[in-house]
Amino acid sequence: MLTPKLLSHSRFKLFVMLASIWLLVVGLLLVSNFTREQSAAFTRLEYKTDASAVQFNRHWPALSQESLIDKIDYLRQLSLGFEPKLHFTVINANGRIEASTLGNLNQLSYSPVLMQIKNAQELGQGCIQNLNGLQPNSVNACSAVHSELKSYFISSLHQEDFLFYWFDHNGYFILAVVLGLLVFSILFYLLSLQQQISSANQLRIRQDYERKDDDLKRLISNLPGLVYRQRLDNKKLDFVSPGSLQLLGYPPEHFIENDITPFGMIDPEDIEEFKRQSGSAHFSLKPFELVYRINTLNGESKWILDRGRCYRDPAGELFIEGVMLDITERELVRQQIEYLAVQDPLTELYNRYKFNDELVSAVDDSNRKHEHFAMLFIDLDRFKNINDSLGHQLGDRLLRKVASRLQTLIPEKHFLARMGGDEFVVLMRSIENIHEIEFIALFDDNPFFE
Repeated sequence: MLTPKLLSHSRFKLFVMLASIWLLVVGLLLVSNFTREQSAAFTRLEYKTDASAVQFNRHWPALSQESLIDKIDYLRQLSLGFEPKLHFTVINANGRIEASTLGNLNQLSYSPVLMQIKNAQELGQGCIQNLNGLQPNSVNACSAVHSELKSYFISSLHQEDFLFYWFDHNGYFILAVVLGLLVFSILFYLLSLQQQISSANQLRIRQDYERKDDDLKRLISNLPGLVYRQRLDNKKLDFVSPGSLQLLGYPPEHFIENDITPFGMIDPEDIEEFKRQSGSAHFSLKPFELVYRINTLNGESKWILDRGRCYRDPAGELFIEGVMLDITERELVRQQIEYLAVQDPLTELYNRYKFNDELVSAVDDSNRKHEHFAMLFIDLDRFKNINDSLGHQLGDRLLRKVASRLQTLIPEKHFLARMGGDEFVVLMRSIENIHEIEFIALFDDNPFFE
């Protein structure tokens, strides 16, 4: 989903860049054309002024006595056939207007205009690009002087007239540029809108992902254990849940930043078995359950149930995802149950169930290996009187004392068990001669009663 966004963003940038280059080129062409046309119009203004000045010198003396309207009509005829439109003005030596095609010349004197013209003529310039005072805005103007009448013949090119001329001759090109700008603006708006929609969708998707990620992390943090994700190739952890602090005494950052794993805390007695079982489970890519002990930060030994699975992602990389649960209490209960199943809780000797298993095994060995075995039954005389007169607490102490004395007297290779009450039994296996039985059975010579 990220790739389409990048491609869309790149296309948008490319379009903007190309459109900007196009606008820049078109703008430069327009500026160049405008400047060239303006320069050409100024050059034509000089030629037109020179040509019109000849006629002016020839005809103006005869028109000096004519009405103002006739003079203005004459000046208008001189401006015919010239593009862009020109205006002619005649000013006498006193700065007063004699005639003009301009309709807004209402000053009493235009001596400042004559001053600019005279200064330019002294410099050998017949034309001025920025003549001030004739119109509110500066104009391009050229001038000629009638030597007899001392009248100044001024032709002027106004900016608004030139713009009208330039737009009229470049209208199709300008229209195409305007339409191009309009199309560009529409496309830019559509692409911007698409970009905004795409960005909004990406933002919504990212927010949904972040919310789901937060929900998942919160859910994992509430689990009674440690959730992890590990790369199989380099053994690095990609994720450790906050449960590591309660389970192992270390926060998740301890494992991620220091590049270590919780498996380095496995009890040395269990590490080899863990390697064997985990290697087999990882190779098969099947769900696994491993049980081992871990030594925590505070030195406590905990039983761990490691349940997870090794899987291969689409890129072919192997990962292990699992959860480590504290089963110490369950394991202690199991061990206690196993202990009580074969041990007598009072004397800590084996009980009758364990004795039955040993007896069956002894009978099987006797049949297969032709070995001899013997059973000795021991009980305590008048034990009931002790319980009744002195109490069961004292009786239990006596039973524990008897069990301890029997463990001292009977060799470890023989099996000693309490059958119940005051009854004990000794199972002697692999007997080589009867003297072994006599040594234990003859209590008169046994220091048990000394």
